[in-house]
Amino acid sequence: MVIDKEIIETQAWKAWLEPDGIIRVVLQPLAVIEIAEARLLTQAYGQLTGRRQNLILMDISAIKSASKAARDYCSTPEVVEMVRAIAFITQSPTSRIIGNLVVGINKPPYPTRLFADELEAVEWLKRFTK
Repeated sequence: MVIDKEIIETQAWKAWLEPDGIIRVVLQPLAVIEIAEARLLTQAYGQLTGRRQNLILMDISAIKSASKAARDYCSTPEVVEMVRAIAFITQSPTSRIIGNLVVGINKPPYPTRLFADELEAVEWLKRFTK
């Protein structure tokens, strides 16, 4: 994992904090998400903001796969304490399938929704600001 002052990056993703307080995550092309990558990403949320209950805008359009363990991890207490809401950007068939698995089968206990349009996703996330 490479940590820059403003961007945290691994082979699978890069994450940074936007000026509006939303954490932006973009998966690298053909990313394979295993539980280790998912754990690193959760740690990055805290490193980027120094707080819990973050709003996450995650572009999973380039994803290749996500293991069941990584998808299940999305509903663990470790993640739940760090996430207030996640909007997934899905612009490929594979990303829509994986996004639907997370939303429909794993059912995280925080608001989670799929979007094709980034602006709509940001507007939806802003509804969850305190």
